[in-house]
Amino acid sequence: MNSIVSLPQLLLYHCLDFDVFIQYHYLDIACVYIPCSQQPRVPRFCCLLSFATSQPSYGFKRVNLASSQSHDEIFIELCKWMKKSTELSDRRINRKLQPCDFTETGRGMRALSPLKPGDCIVSIPQKLLMTMDTVIDLIGQDMRRHQVVFTPQQALTVILVIESLKGSLSKWHPYIRTLPRVYTTPLYFSITEVNMLCGKAKDLAETLKARFHTAYEEMTSFIYKAFPWLCNAVTEDVIKWAWSTVDTRSVYLETKPHDFLNLKPEESNVALAPFLDMLNHNNTAQITACLNPSSNCYEIVTETVYNKYDQVFISYGPNDNTKLLVNYGFTLPHNLNNCYAFSIDEIRICFPRLEHWERKKVLLQECDIHKSLVCTMDGPSWSLMAALKLVALSWEQLSLWKKLLQGISLGVENDNAASSMAHILIKEALWKAKRHAKFVNNHPPTVHKDLILSLAEDDVKILENSLLILAAER
Repeated sequence: MNSIVSLPQLLLYHCLDFDVFIQYHYLDIACVYIPCSQQPRVPRFCCLLSFATSQPSYGFKRVNLASSQSHDEIFIELCKWMKKSTELSDRRINRKLQPCDFTETGRGMRALSPLKPGDCIVSIPQKLLMTMDTVIDLIGQDMRRHQVVFTPQQALTVILVIESLKGSLSKWHPYIRTLPRVYTTPLYFSITEVNMLCGKAKDLAETLKARFHTAYEEMTSFIYKAFPWLCNAVTEDVIKWAWSTVDTRSVYLETKPHDFLNLKPEESNVALAPFLDMLNHNNTAQITACLNPSSNCYEIVTETVYNKYDQVFISYGPNDNTKLLVNYGFTLPHNLNNCYAFSIDEIRICFPRLEHWERKKVLLQECDIHKSLVCTMDGPSWSLMAALKLVALSWEQLSLWKKLLQGISLGVENDNAASSMAHILIKEALWKAKRHAKFVNNHPPTVHKDLILSLAEDDVKILENSLLILAAER
């Protein structure tokens, strides 16, 4: 049984045995409250909801809270454009999703009805995708005339720059209006902020910036030659925005070879998909996404169960927060894929007196475990412990190193030595991680300081937990 009410600031609801659905029509905010089965029955007038905190009282728990954006003029125009550009109804395109502003994740999509594994949650006609076919149609002749070879990402960036500068005259204007105007990847970091990053994150950020600046020179050179009337309008900020849009919001679509395309792996197989790119990432979401040859639509099928009004997620893959920040500009509070990585050289620095190091280093590289020398919230990885057992071997035992890779113990002494080395290695790393986190925390405020601090705190949590696990196993 449902009850729909609309009350200001404070709500006192008289409830019986049934679940209560409360919808604030004037704000288009939906909340679902379910009696907590583990609690005893509560008085008949028991549900007190503070609108200021959005927290239910004793006996009930909040499942979802989101403000709909379906009445937003930008979204309405997007749906009209998608419907007009195809022969499909917007119900066929939108399926069971509605754009919303969520308290925890910002803009995303919620389910308008329960979803089960195998349900197609969104279907975008191929003609609405911005792909290499779009590039060929719009600037293919110009690229051939100026003998330009672009990566697919560069080509889409150029298209997005040109179409965005057309304003309302562009066919793609309703879609472009839905895109963020600024991003939070390290491409938008100041030099100071990049230097606040540590280790792998800093290396990836610097690589990202270098890759963009190389592409920027190539893209601007082409635009100035092919479209000289755009010279004054094409700024680095405009190109950085378009590049970041493709970098953070594109979907996977295989790129077919073409004479003016350079299919660099990290910049190929990309397409932009209106509406679909409003879905947020979650590391537990399971989906299948591909171009369906039967329907000629790009479809996403969920393998996850969702209740009505749950936020619906997609997955960008098993990325830790470092990769999420560098590639997409965000981090997750409890990312199951987070890890702290060690290098072979760090092991050597931590234990400078290791005997026969050069031979042991070669063996580590041969067996390939040096690529997985990590700690996670579950403690040191198997590869890290195997590597430490290998470097702890005496010269007489070294010929038996392959047994370690088979999970065979070479004695209590070797096991204990590896455990002690792991404790020293992780403790040293923790000291550095805490020092770095303190440095970031004490740094004067910057635009992206919170993101940088979240990475630093992730490292501290992982290493602290790994030490606890090691201590428990001793």
